[in-house]
Amino acid sequence: MSDLASLIARLEAAEGPSRELDAEIAALCVIGPSQDVWAEPDSPGMVRVLGCGSISSQSVRARRYTASLDSALSLVPEGVWTTIDHYFMSDERPDIWRVWLKRPIGFDGKRPKIIEYFSKAPTPALALTAAALKARAQG
Repeated sequence: MSDLASLIARLEAAEGPSRELDAEIAALCVIGPSQDVWAEPDSPGMVRVLGCGSISSQSVRARRYTASLDSALSLVPEGVWTTIDHYFMSDERPDIWRVWLKRPIGFDGKRPKIIEYFSKAPTPALALTAAALKARAQG
């Protein structure tokens, strides 16, 4: 299992959806970081959860965070503003999706103070998932 920074870097470098990344996201961020939770290498998209105080375990199917905007949005912390943008760079470079998440942290006069989390990737779900994990890492 990777740490969150490594997972975010791999999401931003991914070329498309990945059930292996989905399982790591579920194990690290949704079910909870624990030595008793891990992605199953032989079953893409599955997470193994060791039972509480017992030797039994259970497999849980991870949501498709890297393929579905609905699933990716479920990772965005409450109260964070979301902007998704499709950006065409040039004929030589592929177009990309950019995501900005903005968390209001107060007001400076009439304008809100915000913290921004940015990510870009080949698909909107990948970019949103990476930005959401950045926001979660900052609290």
